[in-house]
Amino acid sequence: MLKVTFYSYKGGVGRTLAMLNVAALLAQRGRRVLVVDFDLEAPGLGLSALTRAEAEQLAGARPGVSDFLLDRWASSATPMSAYVYPALTERFGERLHVMTAGTRAGELARKIEALFREPQGDPAHLFVLLLSEIEAFIAPDYVFFDSRTGLADVAGVCTMELPDVVVAVSGLNEQNIGGMEGALAQMREYWTAVSRAVATLLVLSPVPREADLAPRGGKVESIRNVFRSLLDQPIELAAAMQRHPLGARIHEAQARLLAPLIQELPRIQPRFPRLEREDLLHMLEYDPRVPLGDVLLGDPGVTLASQYQLLARSIARATANDTFDVPKAVEPPPILV
Repeated sequence: MLKVTFYSYKGGVGRTLAMLNVAALLAQRGRRVLVVDFDLEAPGLGLSALTRAEAEQLAGARPGVSDFLLDRWASSATPMSAYVYPALTERFGERLHVMTAGTRAGELARKIEALFREPQGDPAHLFVLLLSEIEAFIAPDYVFFDSRTGLADVAGVCTMELPDVVVAVSGLNEQNIGGMEGALAQMREYWTAVSRAVATLLVLSPVPREADLAPRGGKVESIRNVFRSLLDQPIELAAAMQRHPLGARIHEAQARLLAPLIQELPRIQPRFPRLEREDLLHMLEYDPRVPLGDVLLGDPGVTLASQYQLLARSIARATANDTFDVPKAVEPPPILV
């Protein structure tokens, strides 16, 4: 059971939709996936058109992770089936399950620090119990946690204590890059202090299409073409990126966020021997359909759908033996640092 936290320092970068699309891709390939909504301040899974339909057949709101943790804190033995339900069964059978934030998300958010240290001062006892009961109930291949933004309270638990893999989703502006830079540094410092090997995959999102940045009637050379022409000339490549309307932001994001992950790769590779350098970077292109509602992009001809496939492949490579093949025509983004 691989535990993956999807994290962003700020909202509005497509984190939850990326998580749902990758979960759907894995479920489509026969894997059992559970998605858990730990965004207690702004929960979304229970409201998403992709995950709410079967819950709506029930009277009232559906209990979720907040109810589970607070119930177990109060020594309630309510079965796990009360908190977890299958989603999109017409497409995936019972391979995709959902655990919403639940009916007591606000209460849990206020108590999370005390809850994390209980009972008897045993750190993370209830979160270990959560994982063990999940495994006993549905035996998932993957558990995806949708973390809240920032790094306080439950975001710290989701990013530092629970995951084997963190998918760090960042926009390209300074607020996103600067905030994510500090957050990832805190995570690495903690994991090193407690001798934990956690893989971090960087996702830059949303990335504007180069054609949309071209002056009217003009063209912008693709970043991939610039990269290929200057691959063996790093100084010239860096200079060319600074002149490129999109390349400057991508180059800076890679220099500040990706470069430390590349340096960290040798330390974590004994635990993740199948992870490669290319797995550390992903880019999700802006798609005009995304702001209109939650969508599962299954058409491999759609650029964003192909980029979700690459992310699913990298997550599968973090396991001991799972695979997720993608068409050869689908290329990972160029690494500029």
